[in-house]
Parts: sequence; C-alpha cells; structure tokens
Amino acid sequence: MRKKTYPLVYAGKKQPFAKSVVAGNLVFLSGANGQTVETGEVSSDNVKEQMIVALDKMRVAMEEAGSSMNNVVKTIMCLRHVKDYSIMRKTELEYYQKHAPLLVEDPPASTFAQVNMQNPGNLIEIDAIGAVSRNMPGWEVTLNPSYYGGVKRAYPYVTPGQPTFSKSAVVGNLAFFSGLGPPALDSFEVKTSVFEEQMAVTLDKIKLALEEAGSAMGNIIKATPFLMNMENIPRMQKSELEYYKKHAPRLIEEPPACTLLQPHALARAAYMIETEIIGVLSRDKPSWEVKTYPMVYAGKKQPFSKLVVVGDLVFLSGSTGRNLETGEVSSNNVSRQTIVALDKIRAALEETGSSMENIVKTVICLKHESDYEVMRQTELEYYKKYAPRLLEEPPASTFLGVASLARPDILVEIEVVAVIPR
Repeated sequence: MRKKTYPLVYAGKKQPFAKSVVAGNLVFLSGANGQTVETGEVSSDNVKEQMIVALDKMRVAMEEAGSSMNNVVKTIMCLRHVKDYSIMRKTELEYYQKHAPLLVEDPPASTFAQVNMQNPGNLIEIDAIGAVSRNMPGWEVTLNPSYYGGVKRAYPYVTPGQPTFSKSAVVGNLAFFSGLGPPALDSFEVKTSVFEEQMAVTLDKIKLALEEAGSAMGNIIKATPFLMNMENIPRMQKSELEYYKKHAPRLIEEPPACTLLQPHALARAAYMIETEIIGVLSRDKPSWEVKTYPMVYAGKKQPFSKLVVVGDLVFLSGSTGRNLETGEVSSNNVSRQTIVALDKIRAALEETGSSMENIVKTVICLKHESDYEVMRQTELEYYKKYAPRLLEEPPASTFLGVASLARPDILVEIEVVAVIPR
C-alpha cells in the first residue's frame, strides 16, 4: 500500500504536518481548528464561527483528496469547554445540511472529549477519517445507525444540538466505532456511579456494536479508553480481562493495540469511562489478515499489543517515554521522552517490514500543552535523522492537551497509523 500526502500551508508557510494523507480508500485528516489558512491566526473567539472554519478546512481537505465531505466516516470532536457541546452539535448539523446532506440522517461515528489545544485561542479541534469513495471495490462504506431508547441518534429524530452519531462506520474490512460508555441503551441515561458497573455496560455495548456491524468481540484491533480517573486503570483492566475470558478469549493472547488518556471532561459529568474502538469484520479475509505484536515491559507481557497489522495498515499503541527494558519512564524532560517514544515507534514499524517514513497519521497527547513547541521541534529533528522523507511528506496529525496519561510521570504519548509498502 502506498500513501499520498497533501501538504498544509498557513500564511504561505508549509506546516510540519499534512492537511491529509490517503492510504487505500482511507483519508486521514489532521485536526481541523479555527485558525485560518490565510493568516494562521484564530478566526474568532466564538465557538460557532471557529467550528465553521474547521469544517470548511475539512471539506476542502476531503475535496483535494478526491473525495467530499459526504464521505467523512469518523470524527473525534474536541472542545476546550464542555459547555459549548450543544452549540458544537447544532453547528455541525447545520453545516452538514448545507454541504454534506448524506451525513444529516447518517452521521459519522463520533467521539467527544474536552481537551486543551496548542493555541490558547482555539476552542475546537476536529479529528477525522474519511473515505475516498463509498463504493471502491473491497473498501465499500456502510454506516450503522445508533439507537437509544428506540430513537435513532440523527436528525430529524433528535433535537438540533443533541448528540448525533452512527454506532459504527465500516470501510472494507475495517470498522470504526463511536465512543461507547455507560449510558443505557434503553434510555440514554447513566444508571450507576459504580466503576465496574459502568465498565460492564460499556463492554456489553462494544460487544453488541461489533455484532451489529457483522463482527465479533474478538475482532477488536485498537482501543482508546478515555478514563476520567487514572487510579481506575487496574479496575478497568480487570473488568476487560474477565469479560474477554467469557466473550473473547482470543483477546487475552492477542490483545488490541491501545492508547489510554484522561481528557479534561467527557460529554457528561457522570461518565467515568468511554472507549473508542477499531475492529475488523474478519481476521482472515484475504489481503486483510490480522497479526498482533506483543508489548513487553521489563520482561512482562502487557494487556495490550505493541501494534496490530491489518493487511497493509499498521495501528500502533500510544508510545511513551517508558523504557522497554525497565518499564520506567526515562526522564522528566519532554524532549527526552519524545525521543524514547519515537525510538519505540521506529523499532516497532521496522519489525513489521515498514519504516518511520510510512507513517500516515499521528495523534500526539501532551500533559502540558506548553510543551508543544519543544515536542514538535524534537519530532522534526528526529525525522531529519531517521525519516527525512517525512520532512517533505509529513503525516497528518492531531494534538490533544490531556489532563493525564497512564502514569503521572508520562508527559507525552504518540499514537501512529502507518502503511506497509508492497
């Protein structure tokens, strides 16, 4: 599989990440925000106006990739302030009505999180994946609707400003899912404040969503838990292990890749966990075969994989500054932690027969958004040394300023999607 990169330019200056990168039938977009491409400055202090700018940039990026806004299949909607959620969803609907009518009644799969952004003036950032075509042979697109209380989560079935999303978006053999959390399917209400009970609801919903997409629980290849208290990591992992033993024993030996983060908030204060997953319809479909690579720290196998290969696509777990030999964080310096994370990414990709230069998308999480410039400069210097092609053809990239990562001493986590060139 080959990738095609579309550069991003702000105020006449090429950015260190792409507007989009196409791989197969997938379009990976960089996070779109309210900064105008003409000036590079934030367009407004109004969240609705910033969102329109962000959506305009997404639409242009999709069109330049030979697609259209109608073919966006997955979004992560990020706000600086959760209070703007209703405005964000209402603006999204109005934009789709005007520019992407197919997404009005069949919206993308979607996840929401409150995070900080690189520019203090940014109020919104939208991470997105699209398809070049809905009908490419072998890569056909299907959106599976989401129902709560028997009501489809799409306009005109719900009031403008309320959350709208599909349960999953299937592209070929891949299935991208909306964030799934504790709201009950019969009411959309959170009925428990016990963490294990919220996990049980979440896992049941993940299993059902996979089955409704034509897959099964054992076909998860990537998970991104949004956990509101990192002290609950052991409880989360115990709940997953018990559930996998019963419903998906294969995931005990071949766990999904994983990126774990704590946002500043989720859509509702009652949420203790929300998990976003990527799955496959079949692990054995020709040209889409799945292979997992175990993650080992200090000689101990982890409950998540280093990476999972699906055909010619590579989905890596979030990479941090933890040393593989000791399991300890290498330094309290963000530049040093970034180098360790990139070293691990480079070694992992080479293990698959790919390389750093075949990265198509990064999601970079920082505990302190003030470290952004240092992190990007370190990344650039690393590419100069180990992946010079990425200077001219950089990956698409989204930045998330999070409340915490898996351990309090972790400052940076880098998630990667890459291709294996054949």
